[in-house]
Amino acid sequence: MIWKLLILYLLVIVGSPVYASITEGTIDTTYRYAWSENLGWIDFGSDEGNVGVTDTELSGHAYGESVGWILLNCDETDSCGDVDYKVSNNNEGVLSGYAWGENIGWVAFNPPNGGVTINNEGIFFGHAWNETTGWIIFNCDETDSCGDVNYYVATDWRPQSVRPACNNSIDDDSDGNIDFPDDTDCLSLEGTNEENINSPSSKSGGRRDSLLEYKESNKLLKMENTDLLVNIFSNTSSLLSRLNNGSKLYNSEILYKYPNSELEASVINAIPQKTEQQSARRPDSVIPTNIPFFLAFVVLFITKFILMRLR
Repeated sequence: MIWKLLILYLLVIVGSPVYASITEGTIDTTYRYAWSENLGWIDFGSDEGNVGVTDTELSGHAYGESVGWILLNCDETDSCGDVDYKVSNNNEGVLSGYAWGENIGWVAFNPPNGGVTINNEGIFFGHAWNETTGWIIFNCDETDSCGDVNYYVATDWRPQSVRPACNNSIDDDSDGNIDFPDDTDCLSLEGTNEENINSPSSKSGGRRDSLLEYKESNKLLKMENTDLLVNIFSNTSSLLSRLNNGSKLYNSEILYKYPNSELEASVINAIPQKTEQQSARRPDSVIPTNIPFFLAFVVLFITKFILMRLR
């Protein structure tokens, strides 16, 4: 029994996938190679190297067949107390600082006449410089050679300025809370505005121009067979809970329960009005959800009764 539990533990813990994001990125599994005329291919995306990209730095190891590991951050070897180095990111994809290779020495990511950047799509461009081996090229566009060999390094990290307001690591509305879920005015990581829709600043030029912009986990919220994108900043958690559980919402309910939500007229009109018959419906008239269990019990009782009669 113990060994079975151990196997289950290993499958769950060791086999768990590593999830990346636009704020803490990894390197693409296909587009992962830089090129050096003197070193050959340098792999930034190996599983062992575990290269990561954040708003402030790169971490992990790149690998070249001819030179071995190139460390992107002194934290990888706990050597920052001796020499403090890393490849830094200015949160907009402009890289600087140094990597270190035991066999080649320092690799500069912002040298004169060079430099490495990450664009809005997460693609690396530019050259790094090593005194011993020369330029390390991160994208075939730099040498107009993509027609011969199409290579570049790519990540799922994105610059801070192109990320949604609710996932950009900035306190956009200066309320002391940053991003979803800490900022309760953000309904998801895709939210484009941290400001409460009812605040004066939001009404006078806030970035959310329409309440129809909201997406919850890329799924349309369904209300009475009408697919709508709705954003409500009053009692939001209660509303979303009802929607996700398949509850039906009506115009009158929203106006009564959420009087400050300021739903746009187009949204209000799209939600069907509750009829008198529906308003008068008693809650206990809803079909019970435990009928299958009741039927199973009845079948079991009848079966037992028949067996007793046959004896």
